[in-house]
Amino acid sequence: MRINGLQSNAEALNLIARWTRSTEPDQVAGSSIDLLRRVAGIDLQSFVRQHTTLPLRRGVAGPRALSEHGSIENHSLHRCSGMRQTRAGAFFCPDCVAADQDFHGRSYWRREHQTPGLYWCPKHRIPLRYMSDRRSFLLSPSVCFERAAQIEERWSILVAANPFVAKYLGICAGMMDNARPLPVRQVRFALVAAAKEQSLRTFPTKAPLKPSEHLLSDVMLEAYPRDWIVGLIPSLGAKLRGRDLRQVDGVFWHTVVAAPAITYALAAAVLFETADSALQALAQHQPPPVMRPVRKLPVDEMESARRAYLVSGGSYSCVLSSLGSDGPRAILELEAGGLPDMDMEGSREALCASVAFFLDGRPLEECLQLAGGARVAFESMIRISGNRFKAALCEIVSREGRTVGRNPRTGKAPMLSAAKWTDAQDRQTKKPPIHRAASRQK
Repeated sequence: MRINGLQSNAEALNLIARWTRSTEPDQVAGSSIDLLRRVAGIDLQSFVRQHTTLPLRRGVAGPRALSEHGSIENHSLHRCSGMRQTRAGAFFCPDCVAADQDFHGRSYWRREHQTPGLYWCPKHRIPLRYMSDRRSFLLSPSVCFERAAQIEERWSILVAANPFVAKYLGICAGMMDNARPLPVRQVRFALVAAAKEQSLRTFPTKAPLKPSEHLLSDVMLEAYPRDWIVGLIPSLGAKLRGRDLRQVDGVFWHTVVAAPAITYALAAAVLFETADSALQALAQHQPPPVMRPVRKLPVDEMESARRAYLVSGGSYSCVLSSLGSDGPRAILELEAGGLPDMDMEGSREALCASVAFFLDGRPLEECLQLAGGARVAFESMIRISGNRFKAALCEIVSREGRTVGRNPRTGKAPMLSAAKWTDAQDRQTKKPPIHRAASRQK
């Protein structure tokens, strides 16, 4: 800029726009990324992924911001924050500067050196130097060489030797290479799954910690050098042990709006064995399906669904075609009410067996023989027809199983298997199963 006599970024952007002969000067004039990639002669996605810190800053995003890095959909993002810094100051390595000057004739700023928490060069293993003025990026690092401040060597060696810091930096590097942000809900459940194995609290509550419980924020303060981690998350400096810090512990319950990507990287570094295993878990973990409440159909529409079910001989497909968009909800209510689908493979044999079992009162073994190869379909019909009894049975077992204990957080009694429920009954009557069998023999 100084060589060309330019006094501001705006003048530089206008000059670049005229030089690249942009056909949309008014639209791209505010997008530094778009103009710089035109000067470099590469496409927008490649420039964003290889020459900006946007992939790290967008490392984890909400469900409405998962488009690829550099996508045209992110044009407004490129205009507003495409050139935003990841941390205060401009960092460079003296040996990298010398190597650039020998090979290229001039030095360049390296994206890797701008990673938050990185204070030494991974290649040359020496402390970085930095300029506190953000306008230093307008100059070449070689120009700032003499005026730059240097990171204390002894401190940087101690930080670099910390294994959790090394894992954190590896995770940040992996996020920088991703083509698109990681979904915040997927990342959250991956971290929760790992945290439960280490007895970390993963839900917001004001209740005191149990003796076996820990907080992620406390674990991070123990794992990382304190002055280093406080430099990344200043609020950790005043944190009290045993008190959650939502800025950190909140990564376990954020599902819509993501926290800063480096917070997830710091958490993953203390929860997983290696940076590769953390990146793999964050990228491939399958969160549980979102259970949305289903609105019940009005009485008249449900009566129409039941009538269509009876007229068609119990065919779900006929109910779907007759009710249109309300068909799926009608099917759910029919199934909950104990009306199975009679239009499936082996339904004729299963229907004959059902008539023999429910209407003629024949023994179950005989009905299973009538079903023949349609035994699975027959069993499915019996199970669905007993859905209301199943709901009542769950309530009965839940009430009878109170002696087993309730979940202290939800207050709900656990679901018991048949064997456990029988044992609970025996404990209530103070008769173990072996004595009960012996009394019957007598």
